[in-house]
Amino acid sequence: MTRLRPLPMESTFKDPHMLVTQQGRLVPDLARFIITSNSMKTDSQFEEAVRDHLFEESEGKGLDLGALNVQRGRDHGLPSYNAWRKWCGLPVATSFPDLQDISDNHKKILAELYSDVEDIDVYAGGIAEIPPDGASVGALFSCIIGQQFNDLKDGDRYWYENRGVEGFSSAQLQEIRKVKLAKIMCENLDVDPIQRDVFHVPSPSNPWETCSSLPGINFSAWRRRGRGKGKP
Repeated sequence: MTRLRPLPMESTFKDPHMLVTQQGRLVPDLARFIITSNSMKTDSQFEEAVRDHLFEESEGKGLDLGALNVQRGRDHGLPSYNAWRKWCGLPVATSFPDLQDISDNHKKILAELYSDVEDIDVYAGGIAEIPPDGASVGALFSCIIGQQFNDLKDGDRYWYENRGVEGFSSAQLQEIRKVKLAKIMCENLDVDPIQRDVFHVPSPSNPWETCSSLPGINFSAWRRRGRGKGKP
């Protein structure tokens, strides 16, 4: 049972106190909350982002997280929403009614905020897109996120699936692939029981399981053979 009480976002945003207080004893509760709670739908995020403040602090000061994300994009010189759509091979709009993957209501909001369709910031346009069924983000963010993960993998010489002198053997890879994030969380946090797929909330198709029932690594695949006694 969780020991955390519900907390408003403004009291925890950029505040690591839950991780460092009580010698980290609240970390398992926080992990349990994350893996059992659905994230906010993207269209709701857009509605929140265009308000005056995403959330209000107790002192009456507001933090406009949507504006903060837009400004960070401009500070880093990110291209426009349309430019990113073109980069991903997606249809590019020449007018606000021509915007693809965006509802009429969100097109109207964007038209009120921007004087030209070419001015739309990538963050504003991306969260305004309608996610396909079963997805958390729309076409543009799906493209960007997917490409980012692909680049991180292909650009890493030590990616665990790369073969070479520093790579793993087929038997070792088989053992590594048996282990899911749920097992890693079990072995590092007090979250027993846990659902097998922690990227989805518990359900009849993703039920609770004991940590001991989840497959782990058999390290015998790393045992070096043919060595003399007493040698590593």
